[in-house]
Amino acid sequence: MKPLLADSLKYQCLADAIVSDEIRWKVAHLLHVTWPDPEWPVERIFDTIKAMNDRKKYRVLAWQGNDLMGHAALLAGTVGTERGPLDIMQFAGVCVAQELRGQQIGRKIVEWAFEKVGSPGLGVALFQTGVPGFYEKLGARCVDNRFVNSTNTEAPEANPWWDEHIMIYPADFDWPEGTIDLLGPGY
Repeated sequence: MKPLLADSLKYQCLADAIVSDEIRWKVAHLLHVTWPDPEWPVERIFDTIKAMNDRKKYRVLAWQGNDLMGHAALLAGTVGTERGPLDIMQFAGVCVAQELRGQQIGRKIVEWAFEKVGSPGLGVALFQTGVPGFYEKLGARCVDNRFVNSTNTEAPEANPWWDEHIMIYPADFDWPEGTIDLLGPGY
């Protein structure tokens, strides 16, 4: 049996505050080619990444030599629930270079990220996705709460997510019912 490419890559989990601009450019480029949007050119993505480096954020990176092949961003956050504040791991930007998709790299990146769940400030992963089946195989589940963003002065009751499926990890987490306030924009 041929070994999986995922096992031959080098993986890192780095605090965003120590990520170099060279790596930020590579992340911005990978995010842009994964989700091309003329409103978000590579330069704007880079500037956004750089501006966020003072927050408690981490990046899981998959490398093949000097080439960035995969990425995920993790950020400690808090949401408002009917039970009170809940510490979460905001989980976003999961992507793999197109030519390497289907080779278990995304799975390995997500597994690395999910290993952080339960660390201080990262009680449960909360994220949106268009591919829930992938995450269900890794122990996540969809939630059907109503989500709002009370910090949005123009439309605080509007759904802050853009993907159809909102998920948590681990699936057996005692997730609250009712409205969830993201206390910020979707990610």
